[in-house]
Amino acid sequence: MRVPRSNSRVLEVLLVAVAIAAVVFELLPLALGPAGLGVVGDSSGAIIVDARLDTRVVVPDALRHDDGAVRTGTASHPAELIAPYSATARILDPTPFDRTLYIVSRAAAPLLGLAIIGLLLGVVRAVRDGDPFTRASARRLSLLAGTVAAGGLGVNVLREMADNILLARTILSSVVALDATLSFIPLAAGAAIAVLAEAFRHGSRLREDVEGLV
Repeated sequence: MRVPRSNSRVLEVLLVAVAIAAVVFELLPLALGPAGLGVVGDSSGAIIVDARLDTRVVVPDALRHDDGAVRTGTASHPAELIAPYSATARILDPTPFDRTLYIVSRAAAPLLGLAIIGLLLGVVRAVRDGDPFTRASARRLSLLAGTVAAGGLGVNVLREMADNILLARTILSSVVALDATLSFIPLAAGAAIAVLAEAFRHGSRLREDVEGLV
């Protein structure tokens, strides 16, 4: 079974376009932004970090109810805050260490994306040039599964740890919750790709068996 070359070309172009977009819209702004060369973005050099506030100290007791929620406002326009409370922290005058840690933690995701695109391009080109059910394609998909699972989880852990370290080094350390939220979506996606890789491997064995009978 062969995939039309025109379809493969379209997939290749789309993958290359996504790779270029990752460089232009993710990596370049990091390099040129406040944490990098400071050419674009906040002229003060401050870096932005998402934070979860420690509700024990930032929410007045007068607004807290027995169920832990925080309610305020008039009877006609009630409002409610439900923990955890999120905020955006501006780290002023970051040190070189802060800048480096920020750039590394933010660049990890687009760099992982570029690695995944590189593996996908190999699969697409192999499919375009011959039978998709080959041992080489199965190996590429297995490598892709591992990259998505381990790399995706690693990027998540790296960013969470970096944010905690950056916040812990500031005066905000007493009012923010230094914790982490992990996503296991990369592991699920990696497992799904591993199943696809096994299907390709099984298909390649079947093709070899059929060819051996001819």
